[in-house]
Amino acid sequence: VGRRTTAALVFRAIQVGASTTAGFTLLFVSIGTLITFGAVFVMSAIPWVGFVIGAGLLIMGVWVITGHHISIPRLVAPKVEKKRSIGGFFLYGIAYGLASLACTLPIFLAIVGVVFVNGEILQGIGQFVAFALGMGLIIIALTVSLAFFKGAMVKRLRHVIPYVERISAVLLIAAGSYLVYYWLVPGRLIQRIF
Repeated sequence: VGRRTTAALVFRAIQVGASTTAGFTLLFVSIGTLITFGAVFVMSAIPWVGFVIGAGLLIMGVWVITGHHISIPRLVAPKVEKKRSIGGFFLYGIAYGLASLACTLPIFLAIVGVVFVNGEILQGIGQFVAFALGMGLIIIALTVSLAFFKGAMVKRLRHVIPYVERISAVLLIAAGSYLVYYWLVPGRLIQRIF
């Protein structure tokens, strides 16, 4: 009975992780392909997009470190826990992909830039899939880990949770400051402005 229960837990965790991964893979491939077709505009906009993202991260970091909270609207991260269906987790994957693009957009745009330079659309779609599957591998590993060690993980994480928000704020400030600096100085936006 124990082996069947363990196998069922692992299978369900893999199903949840895989359906979530399928959702954001579909999103990344769709958005990446659309952006690739408009790559000339994207390539000229990348420095500005990178700068705006950096400024946004910096502002969010300062906002959080001064005691405020950032909440994700239900439109971006709808509640799907009650459904607990594979389709619900697929939709969660799409919402997760949209939310994560705020953080991973510079990396994602770099992949789009490589696709544009190479000019190979199929190879580019393969890179978008690889990008999404890399994220998916982490999601699946976490879901399987939670299936086995949920109680132990929750106990240990309770001690860390009060510090996570402040640590995240410091990381947001560091990442935002770096992006702003990078696109202004080495990215030469400052020369375009003045």
